[in-house]
Amino acid sequence: MIRVASGRLHLSSNCRFLLVMSAADRRSLVVRLLAAGVIVVAAAAPRAAVAQSCRSVCMPGERRDTNGCCVESSSAAPPARSTGGGNANVGCREGQLRSAETQGNCCWPNQVWGGDRCRGIPSQCPAGYAPSAASESCELRPCEDGRVRLGDGITCCWPGQVAPTRVCRGVPSSCPSGRTVNGESCDSVAPIAPSVVQVLPPPVSNAAPPPATTAPVQFATPTVGGTGGLPPCAEGQTTSAVTAGRCCWPSQAWSQSIGACIGTPECPSGLVASRDRCQAPAVAAPAVPEATAHTARPRATSLSLVGPVVIGLGALLVVAAPIFWAVGDGIYSPLATACRTDRCPSNAMSRGASVATWDALTNLSLFSGIATAATGVVLTVLLRVPASAERPAMSFVPDPAGRRLVLVGSF
Repeated sequence: MIRVASGRLHLSSNCRFLLVMSAADRRSLVVRLLAAGVIVVAAAAPRAAVAQSCRSVCMPGERRDTNGCCVESSSAAPPARSTGGGNANVGCREGQLRSAETQGNCCWPNQVWGGDRCRGIPSQCPAGYAPSAASESCELRPCEDGRVRLGDGITCCWPGQVAPTRVCRGVPSSCPSGRTVNGESCDSVAPIAPSVVQVLPPPVSNAAPPPATTAPVQFATPTVGGTGGLPPCAEGQTTSAVTAGRCCWPSQAWSQSIGACIGTPECPSGLVASRDRCQAPAVAAPAVPEATAHTARPRATSLSLVGPVVIGLGALLVVAAPIFWAVGDGIYSPLATACRTDRCPSNAMSRGASVATWDALTNLSLFSGIATAATGVVLTVLLRVPASAERPAMSFVPDPAGRRLVLVGSF
């Protein structure tokens, strides 16, 4: 036991003795103790630094040393060999093994030592790696479908995801083209199949349309004419090898699939072509001549309303005059009573000015209303349309055929 008291250093042990020290000796002893502490701290610092920098999870291009820490691997460095003690795979990359077949070297499963390197295609690789027959090693898998490689240099995830345990988590911030965000994944968007619209041909009808009322129509009847006792073809129709013995108009041919004559016909005189047939021209209805005795004149309805509108405006002004007078009288009567019975109020001047204003509005509304109404009466008389011009007399005009009379005119 060491104890310092009253300038004396007492050492207690199996051999007890008392040592009297001077001040200089005490200072020298303190310096020596401090120096010894510095040496101890300096010796322990490297070991603490090594312990803090040691990582057990290695990045691509790193390997474990004999202490199990990840260090940068070098292509020129010889393969790591077993030290013979503890874990036999210490110093190997993740997934590599040491065995008798690898002669203590770090190789992938199912590989053997070939003298200078591991040979054989690996049977198993770590997550994110795939066996490569070309290099006889485990190589990083390429990121597929638009995934990106994260900071660990191995894991492939969708943009915006994280993988602290090499498992992609989180909602993707974006997805590649053709994919959409669905939870924590990017799913493919199924293409929209184009709609196919089937256009069917119009149904073919062999029934002949009903004849027009104006004139009989001759159709290209698919009959064999002039042979076998059958009735002959219609006037102007012919038969030939092109028509297969059927009655068709000139320049036409027989269609077996349709069962009728097709083509633009050459019609004889007196008939006109209508699609695939010849028919008589339609008779136009007789034109009715316009009445010349009386010509209807459009009614001037817009001008005839100007006069009544002006009269109504004048009437409104005349009606407003008594209202203005009543308002002014409502101000004047209390003021006149107050001034006759007692002294006039302090605002008598302003109230008198208001009375004068309402009187002026009364006179203006009354006289302008009368003038406006008179103007409307004059306009009504000037813009009046004669009754004879609005409704002309009816008249009968003979039909050009001379068989009937036609009543013309406006009602």
